[in-house]
Amino acid sequence: MLLKIIGLPLLIAATLSVALPSFAHADDGSFYRRSIAPQVYFLTENEICRVVGPGQLDALGGTGRVQVVGPAAELGGGRTDRGACPWPTGFYRYPDKPQVYYINEYDICRVVGEGQMRALGGRRAQVVGANADLAHDKTDGGACRWP
Repeated sequence: MLLKIIGLPLLIAATLSVALPSFAHADDGSFYRRSIAPQVYFLTENEICRVVGPGQLDALGGTGRVQVVGPAAELGGGRTDRGACPWPTGFYRYPDKPQVYYINEYDICRVVGEGQMRALGGRRAQVVGANADLAHDKTDGGACRWP
């Protein structure tokens, strides 16, 4: 499968169609934050994860969809806590760097040029915050393999 061949996520300045793990699909859950804190959470019926920043919120489809709840609202409610939300499959890059990364459900890898990005199905990479942890919970695959 392409996901296992490619490896690590790549930062790319283009947005690819986003394929999220089942627990992290915006259509299957909701975004919340408490009125006293900026931290946003993504909740599904059975799981909860912490959105790591505005770039990830946008990548997850949550921009403009965050519901603000009371300061003492219980968001977990028996859900499995996944920690930081995983990044959706796609291409990403940091604002001050040209390097693009490809991320899939398991891995992150460095895209080697626009030709490789196109071969992997990308057109543009999404720019993320300078402190975004794209490699969170991923295996570093080094340079992406050609499909």
